[in-house]
Amino acid sequence: VLSETQRWLLREQLHKVTELDEAIERLDTKIAELCLPFARVLAVLDQIPGVNARIAQIIVAEIGLDMSRFKTASNLASWAGMC
Repeated sequence: VLSETQRWLLREQLHKVTELDEAIERLDTKIAELCLPFARVLAVLDQIPGVNARIAQIIVAEIGLDMSRFKTASNLASWAGMC
């Protein structure tokens, strides 16, 4: 049995979880909006095994679309800390 104080504290925690869920929803909406110009590239990246839509967004955000700065695939892997 929970005391009134414990119930109040749980309600406060649930309010915080709700606020965070709403913030995540707003961020997801903004990310989707900002990614619209890259929809084709994101769809291609999403086809790679182990890469989902969110990972594809992160790849584009971190690396960009211009691969000319990486002379080889090994250079990209090294830059990304994957080797």
